[in-house]
Amino acid sequence: MSKKEFGIIKFNSVMLATVLELLVNAVLQTADNAITGYVVGMDGLSALNLFLPWILTMNFFGILFGGGAAILYARYQGEFERDRAGGIFTLGTIACLVSGLIVVLASLVLMGPYLKFMGSSDELSALIYSYRNFYLPCLFFQPITLFFISIVYADGGEVVGMAASITESVGNIALSIPLGLNMGIGGIALGTSLSMMLSLLVLCTHFFRKNSSVHLSRSFAFKDLFEISLYGFPESSMFFFMMLLSAPIDKFVAARFGEEYLPALTVLFSLIEFSLVFEAAGEALRPILPVYLGEGNSPALKRLLHHAMKSAIILGALTTAFYLLGAPLITRIYNISEPFLEGGVITGIRLFSLSCIPMAIVGLLDSYYLYSEKVDLSLFSYFIKYFAADIALSIPLSLIMGMNGLWLGFGLAPLLSLVLLLIFVRLRRRGEKIPYLISDNDNVWDCTVEVNASGIGRAMDMAESFLESKGVSKERISNTIFNLEETLGLIAEINPGKTVIAECSIKLDGDSTELIIWDNGKIVDITNPDSEISGFRSYAYPLIMNKNIMRANLVTVGFNRNRIVF
Repeated sequence: MSKKEFGIIKFNSVMLATVLELLVNAVLQTADNAITGYVVGMDGLSALNLFLPWILTMNFFGILFGGGAAILYARYQGEFERDRAGGIFTLGTIACLVSGLIVVLASLVLMGPYLKFMGSSDELSALIYSYRNFYLPCLFFQPITLFFISIVYADGGEVVGMAASITESVGNIALSIPLGLNMGIGGIALGTSLSMMLSLLVLCTHFFRKNSSVHLSRSFAFKDLFEISLYGFPESSMFFFMMLLSAPIDKFVAARFGEEYLPALTVLFSLIEFSLVFEAAGEALRPILPVYLGEGNSPALKRLLHHAMKSAIILGALTTAFYLLGAPLITRIYNISEPFLEGGVITGIRLFSLSCIPMAIVGLLDSYYLYSEKVDLSLFSYFIKYFAADIALSIPLSLIMGMNGLWLGFGLAPLLSLVLLLIFVRLRRRGEKIPYLISDNDNVWDCTVEVNASGIGRAMDMAESFLESKGVSKERISNTIFNLEETLGLIAEINPGKTVIAECSIKLDGDSTELIIWDNGKIVDITNPDSEISGFRSYAYPLIMNKNIMRANLVTVGFNRNRIVF
């Protein structure tokens, strides 16, 4: 394992899992579209395009309650408030189940008026109803699935998250093709629903793992739903704004260019949904960012964000290359072969590739602003990125350049969004360093060492130098160094023959000192005097720590985390 701090180690792990998850979600939608294109034809693609607002609605509720609850869950874990975290998990579960039921009922009641408003033909409406009827389980379970996968990542279960994503992706393709060939568009929807339920079962296995800290708790109040929604709305608003965007774009293209161009919009909106992969760097911040914020560890936080920005840019560059080179392949996946569409869609995909790098940068920033409780900045970012900039550029450019102008508008919109976001941040946060707005805390020290005699000695020397540079009294220095040495020594003692890494931080606040030590060793509460005795330190040190009134142990994102305040 690298000796980087756990924040970057966990970020890399979660980002890999999140990229896979988001790719799976994109593949799921693409698979439905591609299979429909081959099994049903262009009418099937048009039907899925008109059904898109309902998919966006279920995702909206999933992130509104699920994403918001996951953010608060991670924050309370970071603050060592285990019962509050459990209460948020319980409330989020209830809210997601209820919202799934609401979406199902809305689709049953409002589908007819919606299709009438959109001017859908009888043949197209019949395809949409057939798809909807078998997609109902998906509408119900998607919110809770999105919530559980966010919680699993926040709790350090990215392996389970990746397994669930692979199950859903492979299952969808394996089930939808044969069911689609036998049942038509309804069979494709049934395959998607079954694969999602299998994925949900895989996610639930995390809650029975030994190092899982997720639990149900009665420590919640329904008034907390407002706070959950407050943190969930900026991120979920992307689906709300995309829903508002899709209907006017559909009507505009049908009126100006003809209904035969609607399949091109299916590809366009699929690429926009695929752009959610650029949220991966921001999503990977979710488990660890609230922890560093709770600790007030600004040095580690800044290193994490610089690393995340580089990762986002690399992801954007790789996707740009894929769009430029793979545009003909994408059109074949959707079975778009009509000459008047094929060439235009290939050119359009390449124009859309302009969006990738700025979209990745904006995606990181709006997630960071949300998770660091700068909700106004995050909401503004989502509004301009997924609605205002697209409308402002795509329709005027399409009036000048035709369908190529529409694609170009969507390609340039993220760059405009990034410029407007930075201007907005500058105006709202005058005097602060953009884009991260982090104030340096000179009273924090941190390091990551291997837990052995050499590493412990190095940590003690660096900590002592830091404390002396801050003018801390000798008595306080001795107390801090003693606790640091004994904690690390105890971690080494209970992990014989194993290479263990520990991340240590010290924060000075007036006359108090806060010592936080993470390690990737055996899951043991070293602050508990009744824990298993493996040597002299495991017997004596917990008794000594009982003199420290403020102490806590908590498994955070899969690692031991111990906190002592004296």
